[in-house]
Amino acid sequence: MAVAAVLAVAVVVTTSSPSEKRFARYNSRDLDEALTCVVALASLAVVLACIQEQPKQAQAAQLVPPKVHAAGVAPASQGQAHPVFAQSANAIASGPALVQFKAALASLVSGEGTSPVRILWLGDSHTAGILWPATFESALADAVGSGGPGHIPLGLAYGRYHGARVSSDDGFDVLPHPPAKRAVEDDGVFGLGGTRVTPRGKTLGITIKLDSSTSVGTVTGQLLYRYKVPTDKVAVVAEGKRVDITSAGTTAFPNGVRAQTFKVNAQAPFEVRVISGNPELFGVVVENERPGLVVDVLGINGARFATPLAWDENTWTSLVRWRNPTLAIIAYGTNEVFDLVSPKHYEAEIEKLIGRIRSAAPDVDCMLAGPTDVGRGGEIAEARVHEIDQMEAQVAEHLGCAYFSPYRTMGGAQGFDEWLHATPPLAVSDRIHLSGAGYKKLGQAMADSLKPSAPRQAHRE
Repeated sequence: MAVAAVLAVAVVVTTSSPSEKRFARYNSRDLDEALTCVVALASLAVVLACIQEQPKQAQAAQLVPPKVHAAGVAPASQGQAHPVFAQSANAIASGPALVQFKAALASLVSGEGTSPVRILWLGDSHTAGILWPATFESALADAVGSGGPGHIPLGLAYGRYHGARVSSDDGFDVLPHPPAKRAVEDDGVFGLGGTRVTPRGKTLGITIKLDSSTSVGTVTGQLLYRYKVPTDKVAVVAEGKRVDITSAGTTAFPNGVRAQTFKVNAQAPFEVRVISGNPELFGVVVENERPGLVVDVLGINGARFATPLAWDENTWTSLVRWRNPTLAIIAYGTNEVFDLVSPKHYEAEIEKLIGRIRSAAPDVDCMLAGPTDVGRGGEIAEARVHEIDQMEAQVAEHLGCAYFSPYRTMGGAQGFDEWLHATPPLAVSDRIHLSGAGYKKLGQAMADSLKPSAPRQAHRE
């Protein structure tokens, strides 16, 4: 039975499902290419040896975690909630955790806030599928207002992204390959979102149509790019007017990355057009003129905690400092369920990632969001979800971060099957991903304990 269970875990798994293709950012084959039968068999001896070292009674007791019917959120410490927030037994955090974020939201509610409240959200395909973070943002923006879509990647093979629809020529090379790669590739400079695209020797265009639900009036855009040679040239074209992107008036970052500011009408599509050469593009950031909530959704299919650690630290932390987030959400763990290492292995990676973010934004609040329950991989995967959920909760407390548990929100062990057979279904048949309704349920549960109890006041000029 142990052999069958290990092989079940080692069967090809990834957090990129066919049902998500129209929502997800990438079509990564990170796990599909890595977990082959040969690797599974080679790892089997190591796993069985580790199992044999454990007392049999302890092993039996840990195989199936207890059913959990608790709330899906856990405070990092106890204290009193901010007065403008609804009281809730399911509060994600109180006391020192998320104090800055809640206060910033409260300032938007009162009309006193003059700056956007930004969230940096890193994650795997549960994040890349858009619906989880978008529902979370929408629930809060009802009270505080939207500040725009934030970061939008460019040149990738997808048509939908958080706050925008994007159409692109297919003549771009994308690095790293695959985007979820956990080893340094080339110079490691991949912008804020972990990818860079380069045209293959011809002029190309990328058209962005902003969603009216997040963008209004005149919006400010900032193109992230890098020129390697003098002949590289890119422009932004909006309503027949072209703005050439030059080094003059740009914000400079390490390793030649720059940000050029432009303004466009939110109701009209605009184009990022490659004029000549092979300029490298790292995405655009779009925000409204009026302050509100902005979520930079940085999800990558197949990603793990180690994925952003493979990006050039100096460049990435400089970009995080530039974005100046009030809250960082780190939402990994489901891909780690199918690894063959102890959950304790990830503790150092989490601390290192949070450390990088805090080096760029010392006052940032942080939240870890753990794995969802899964419906494949047998008892070993079932036990690992439980163990990784516990590990992340403990690390969050140790680091002073809040913790959100999708696993507990789904009901704990066997929760995936309950969501799969719910009406309407909250999970899908690949037995890893959730349905649209399921991701919306996660987003709403996450937002409920942070949503201000009073509506936003009129903006003060």
